[in-house]
This record gives sequence, C-alpha cells and structure tokens, in this order.
Amino acid sequence: MSYYLCEILGNTEENATLREAYTKGREIPNIDSKKAPNVQWYDEIKVDFKGLKETNPDVIGWITMDGVEELSYTVLQGKNNDTYLRTNIYGQHSIAGCLFLETSNSSDLMDYHNIIYGHNMRTDAMFGSLKKFKDKNYYNTHQYFTVYTPERSFRYKIFAYQVVQPDSFIYTTGFQPGEDYQEFLDKIIKNSDITSPVDMKSEYRTVTLSTCTSDHVHRFVVHGVCVDTHKNT
Repeated sequence: MSYYLCEILGNTEENATLREAYTKGREIPNIDSKKAPNVQWYDEIKVDFKGLKETNPDVIGWITMDGVEELSYTVLQGKNNDTYLRTNIYGQHSIAGCLFLETSNSSDLMDYHNIIYGHNMRTDAMFGSLKKFKDKNYYNTHQYFTVYTPERSFRYKIFAYQVVQPDSFIYTTGFQPGEDYQEFLDKIIKNSDITSPVDMKSEYRTVTLSTCTSDHVHRFVVHGVCVDTHKNT
C-alpha cells in the first residue's frame, strides 16, 4: 500500500473518530412519522466544542453539507493560512490537513465575506466532494450547508460557484455593507456557472468554500449566502 493511500485512510479514520466523539445527531422518538417532531436545521447535530477546544483551541467551527455524508468536519483557524494546510487537529503532519478559516476573518464568522479552505482529496474527503457541483444536476439536490460555532449556527444557501485563479478577486475579505461589497457580489454572480437563486444584497453575509482543482493550478469555489442564524444556548 502506498504512503499516500495510508495517509488518506488514516485521515478518514481520524475524522470518523472525531465525528463519533464530538458530534451527536438529534435522537428522534420511534413514533408515527406524521407525529414526529420537526428537526430544525440547527438541531441536525450537536457539537461538543468544549471537548474539541481541549483537543485544539484553534477549533472555531464544524461544517456539514446537506446530503453529503462525507462532508462533516471541524473548521480551524491558524496563525496563518499555512498552519493547517498539511497538519491535522492534533498538530501532526497530514496530507489532507484540516478545513480552515481564512486568517484575516473573524473566528465567529460574523464577517460579511468569510473563506473556508480545504483540500480536494481523490476520495472526496475534506472538500473533495465540491467537484461534484460541476454537474449542474448535482446542485439541484445539494443547495444548503451549515456551519456551527460555539456561539451561533449559520445556515447557507449556495448561490454561485466557479473555477478561479489563485489570485482571484474572490479572496478579498474585510467588506462592510455598501457599494464595494455589492460590486463584489455582482461580479461573483456574473462569473458563476449557475444562475443565482438569490437576489444578492450587500447586507447579506457570505461564505466561500475554496479547494484546488485536478490541474493543481486553478481553484474551485462555492459561494453560500447566510439565510438563517440560530444563537446557541
């Protein structure tokens, strides 16, 4: 077995262990489905952030995508954008690294444009499953993702995605509502591979999910707009 494959299998087992140890799905009573309580999006899983932060204080969130079982991971934020590029949550070398938030973003995800990076793994691990959005039919059934933080849970609807250069304008942060941010959003929509299902306005908060492509030169980015927020209790 190759070293690369061993590392990938190890990463897969590691993340499965994290999910089992630090997340818990909401338990639904085994009763008639018509009488079963509705599960709110923010109750899909419960995340033990206290335990995760004891493992690594750089943990700032957990991300899941509707209908994509393999996309359920911790999100960290390092001192720079190289910190978790090839390092796992335990501080050990890892080909897959971690999903991590752009260093210039606020760790509470309350910025108007946030960026989360992750590797495009062949096994669809990390952000490897994002490449499936290149099939527009896939988008029709995978339009929402959630980011949980210790303070709040954020619900996002995907409104655009595209292939970009590593120095693309989409890697700009620090926006406030207004003309500059509106121009930024309009440019994203103009270059998108899909027609935006949302009339984007500059008071909307967004997250960009960024991963590499198979040519190792370009980047594939998926943009989500925050459509709901829940304050955790």
